[in-house]
Amino acid sequence: AFKTLQDFCTRVDLGVVNKRAIENLIRGGAFNSVPGNRAQLLAVLEQCVEQGNEVRKLTNTNQISLFELGDDFGLEQEFAPIVLPDIADFSYQEILLMEKQILGLYVSGHPLDEYGHILGERVSHQIAELTEDQDQERVILGGIISHVKLSTTKRGEMMAYCTLEDLSGAIEVLIFPRVLDQFRGFVENDRLLLIRG
Repeated sequence: AFKTLQDFCTRVDLGVVNKRAIENLIRGGAFNSVPGNRAQLLAVLEQCVEQGNEVRKLTNTNQISLFELGDDFGLEQEFAPIVLPDIADFSYQEILLMEKQILGLYVSGHPLDEYGHILGERVSHQIAELTEDQDQERVILGGIISHVKLSTTKRGEMMAYCTLEDLSGAIEVLIFPRVLDQFRGFVENDRLLLIRG
């Protein structure tokens, strides 16, 4: 098991696992088992990668071998431990957004978790409850917007296609020009909305 980010960077082949990959692993939560929050780990990543590259140069030039480095690859003897800065972690919402961007899904929770009681009072249906039999029936849905795609009608007006996700599923939403003109500022990725349609 890796004890720290520093330990990871000195033990893996940084020619295979580059800095960008490690940054994505941190943002996705893969380093939650080592000391430090995501913001702290990202702050020291450059130092850890430089140190890992230095260890690699030393072993590749046969100046020292991994056996000469001793336990834990000699971090105590060869390199001083990298001290994590005293900075706060990202907000819960920022962490969820990073996970979604990196992994395509939320791991630590869901952005709607804290709004469940509010949505429960205001929506008529969960997305998973909708059926073909309800075609033309008025519904109120609540969720988070993703995958917004703007399009131009034959008349030259803007309309939008987007995906609305709640805790039960996702549905495509078509927003006509008149409504889009009125609510354009709300139609963006990761925005929490109530939609009546």
